[in-house]
Amino acid sequence: MSHINVEKKLNFAKKLNNVNNRVLKIENLALTYDGKRILDNINMFMERGDVITILGPNGGGKTSLVKAIAGINKSCTGSIVFADNIKIGYMPQNFSISNLMPITVEYFLLNSSLKRLKKNQSIITEAIELVGIGNILKNQVLEISAGQTQLLLLARCLIAEPDLIILDEPVSAMDINARAKFYDIINKIAKKRLVSILMTSHDLNSALPSSDYVICINNTIYCQGKPDEIMKNRTLNEIFSSHKLKCALEKLGPVFIKFGQSISSRTDVLNEDITNNLLLICDRLPSFSHKIAVKTIESEFNCKLSDIFSSFSEKPIAAASISQVHRAVTTEGKEVAVKVLRPNIEKTFSRDIKMLSWLAEIAEKFSEQSKRLRPIELVKTFAEICRLELDLRFEAAHSSELKENTKNDRGFYVPEIDWNRTAKKVLTLEWIEATPIYEVEKLNNRKQIAINLIESFCSQVYRDCFFHADMHPGNLMVDSNNNIIALDCGIMGRIDRETCYYVIEILKGFLNRDYDHVAKMHFKAGYVSSQHRNFVTACRAIGEPIIGQPIQKISFASLLAQLLKITGDFDMKVQTQLLLLQKTMILLEGTCRKIYPEINMWKVVEAWISSQHE
Repeated sequence: MSHINVEKKLNFAKKLNNVNNRVLKIENLALTYDGKRILDNINMFMERGDVITILGPNGGGKTSLVKAIAGINKSCTGSIVFADNIKIGYMPQNFSISNLMPITVEYFLLNSSLKRLKKNQSIITEAIELVGIGNILKNQVLEISAGQTQLLLLARCLIAEPDLIILDEPVSAMDINARAKFYDIINKIAKKRLVSILMTSHDLNSALPSSDYVICINNTIYCQGKPDEIMKNRTLNEIFSSHKLKCALEKLGPVFIKFGQSISSRTDVLNEDITNNLLLICDRLPSFSHKIAVKTIESEFNCKLSDIFSSFSEKPIAAASISQVHRAVTTEGKEVAVKVLRPNIEKTFSRDIKMLSWLAEIAEKFSEQSKRLRPIELVKTFAEICRLELDLRFEAAHSSELKENTKNDRGFYVPEIDWNRTAKKVLTLEWIEATPIYEVEKLNNRKQIAINLIESFCSQVYRDCFFHADMHPGNLMVDSNNNIIALDCGIMGRIDRETCYYVIEILKGFLNRDYDHVAKMHFKAGYVSSQHRNFVTACRAIGEPIIGQPIQKISFASLLAQLLKITGDFDMKVQTQLLLLQKTMILLEGTCRKIYPEINMWKVVEAWISSQHE
């Protein structure tokens, strides 16, 4: 790959007398890393005194772009053209000063610019005044806040008298007030010094009012213009809605990860793009130490680790939001998997649930759109589920019940619980050599595996009224006999027999294209008032476009999502147990399609329903 072509053809002094005063021009910039296109077809220019913000989601290429402009990333193709003799100041996204010796803010500034100090003390004084750090000059650098650290770095940048300042996510560690102050300072610098300022951000609300021009990027430029033009651009929602929400929840930690997953089924009030992204939330966190895992086990059983396990893996085989799993061997010589709760997870959940409850109260009070979501009730239900998940004995009980219920189901197996080595913070179950179901290329007879998974789920719902409600590929494996191994029974669904009956009858109605029957079941169950006579037509509008389509286009998930959305228009109250069922069916359908893309879930379910009435 050729190095970036950095030309310097523009004469800075002459350009100041022209209309444009251009200091930077980028044409056809592209970057590929490890086979993945990070940047593609980036074209932009910048004039003197401009404050330009590059907006985009995390992973959208913002940092890669500014590093290319700053000359740090040289593995690009395309052209970056600067004005002659331009001086560039650069503030990186991550700058650690924790390893510095104990020094004051004043010393840090003076020591980094001794030559400048001898030449003109007034430049340093002006920089300090512009960023407003005169009151902390005598403070230790290690003692100032994150926001003050950014102001210090900005002052150091100004001392070099740059013509262009590049700031990569400068306000990411600041609170709302500090962000507003920082943006005010940026605009003051641009106006007073006629400095061009290019900064990146994913903070839409704060950045827009502070910018002359905005460029929206997600690996390529989606839209650009003045802030008022950008706000009217529909493409902006594509960049910042679902992906931003997903990334934000993942960054906020365990509670918010779980909450995002829990509302991923709310297609009745959230658009499909958002719910699809929420389903993809990554429930993986860095592992905690082996020492902490051992300490937790020994505390739970009041004995030495060696008293119950002859070996225990140093590194976990998986680490998620609530717990991590180690491979071990019992003192009797049996291989097992040991799940251990994260340290202090109860305190983390308690704190974050309070925050969610507060946000729910605000949303329900001030947002008409959120009222159908019933956020206060939603958070209460979510909190109750979380409390159960934080006691691994409940998961063990769920697993034991599911194992008993499905012991005769074809091709479906639940590992045995070791109750002698299970407690509130530790869960031990038999180890099974198996292939993760997402490693599709390693599976044999994929069609039968998909059919077995669908049939077992139908049996769990209809026969047992108790079902595994977290059937994403990470919780399913396949052994050498093509048995599906169900893991992680932390989230289970329970529906009453009457609800189960209505769900089956509604599905049968759609399968038979009997929309009168579908509507009748809704009326009989009390989901929709019988006064809504046009509800039959609404059901037909859902079913007809789906029935008769090619196999790849027939989606249970789509049917249920549309049904929940339309029933909402007919004043149907939200049925929590149905939402969990819907979410599980979305996960199930996605998993089955990955295993065997040609699977016809309608046919499998239809055959299963017929077999139950023979």
